[in-house]
Amino acid sequence: MLSLSDHYLAASSEADRAAAVAAGQTVLAIYKGTGFNLYIVLVSAGGVIVSAVMLRSTRFGKVAGSCGIAANLLNPGMFLPEVGLYIGFIALLPLLVWYVLVGRALLRLGFASPPAADTSATLNREPVSALPVRQVP
Repeated sequence: MLSLSDHYLAASSEADRAAAVAAGQTVLAIYKGTGFNLYIVLVSAGGVIVSAVMLRSTRFGKVAGSCGIAANLLNPGMFLPEVGLYIGFIALLPLLVWYVLVGRALLRLGFASPPAADTSATLNREPVSALPVRQVP
């Protein structure tokens, strides 16, 4: 929108100004309406589900799960008139904590050494059925 307002100010003719206004109205139409509302609700529902699973995990911890649930429950509150903007900003606080905690947990998982596998037990097994492989003489 800032770029469109710059185009509007720099317009030399009324037709250029009208084009900038039309582009601005198009941008506003994209970010308001059923599609945007459904997006917020579905992403928030998914965030609550993922965060609820994190509560059960020892890798992510209870704080990460709780922050994710709080942020994603508050997020649809931005649709409320007059206070929605404030609720949206309040939802950002636990979301920022969630991002940091999840990022830290994922980095730990990435740097952790993989568990040592017992290779002698898996060499004579087929990968799909886990049945012993017939030896051909």
